[in-house]
Amino acid sequence: MLPVRVVQALFRGKLLAALRAELARGTLRAPDGVRFQAIVNELNRLGRVRWNVYLKERYPHGRGVLLYLGRYLRGGPIANGRLRAATDTAVTFGYTDHRDGRRKAMTVSAEDFLGRVLEHVPEPGTHGVRAYGLYAAGKRAVLSYCRAVLGQPPPVAPPALTWQDAWVARGDADPTRCAVCGRPLVGTRTLPRRRPPPGEVRYARAA
Repeated sequence: MLPVRVVQALFRGKLLAALRAELARGTLRAPDGVRFQAIVNELNRLGRVRWNVYLKERYPHGRGVLLYLGRYLRGGPIANGRLRAATDTAVTFGYTDHRDGRRKAMTVSAEDFLGRVLEHVPEPGTHGVRAYGLYAAGKRAVLSYCRAVLGQPPPVAPPALTWQDAWVARGDADPTRCAVCGRPLVGTRTLPRRRPPPGEVRYARAA
């Protein structure tokens, strides 16, 4: 979807610029015994050579692109099929070790697992996918005109659902109640986060 040479140059420039900025701020230091100027010279040298970036082969049809992007739009942070086991204190899930290409299992604490999932929650107001052309935010008037010319009615937004309503609509059990006794769950504390995503409260099983 992108020209290889453009990606090579852009990735090289962005990474080298970030390294130079960190060196200037002092947050990135040269190893012991290595002069600061030697690091600068090495960055300059790396800016003159060709970098290799990994790009998948171009899809011969649009359906492949749609499926590829659809995984990011609808897939979520982790597929249900990767979950192996879960207890009150730990979660086991499968992953691919790219060092040897084998499928393996990892067990982490429940808090660590929830923290990893919440890292994929975008900040409020973040655009996950940017529309372009007639569907860009600044082209709404033109898009409305095109719909009128084609005889299409204006789009109707679906009714907003809370996550509790969406959960019940799927036919699942009420997640705010204990699966054993059915009593309401009570929030005990807020999980610590590595960055500030939307607030989530940990629920403890009712006594």
